[in-house]
Amino acid sequence: MDLNAVGDWIWLSLKNLSSVAPLGTLLAVVVAYFSYRGTIRQKTLADNRNAWWNRVQWAIDAALSDDEQRRATGMAAIEEMQDSELATAADQALLAAMANAIVDETLEELETEEESPDLVVENAPVSDNETSEGGRTDHD
Repeated sequence: MDLNAVGDWIWLSLKNLSSVAPLGTLLAVVVAYFSYRGTIRQKTLADNRNAWWNRVQWAIDAALSDDEQRRATGMAAIEEMQDSELATAADQALLAAMANAIVDETLEELETEEESPDLVVENAPVSDNETSEGGRTDHD
């Protein structure tokens, strides 16, 4: 085996590879670019979903409010959040279940309010020590 022949072969191989090196560099740049775009897209989606979830939390808090206007706004926001492209199928099912539970709770509260008797009776004596005319009895 001739060392000069091996050296010539290595030199010729490296010379041939050097003509392909710009293509390798271009390939590395293209791969890096698409990886970067994918990473940016993934980060943007994660940031958007985080902001979406913050809005959902606000809507749930508003829907559970004692203030009727805020509650109505919260329910409308929950419906809008369900239709968002950021909501997964599981998110949509969860929001639908929450909205139904809130509506059911609200209806139960309204029914309870309608069924509860008035606790204040007008013109009733405060104690048995008073007469119907509002005067005091002798044993006071």
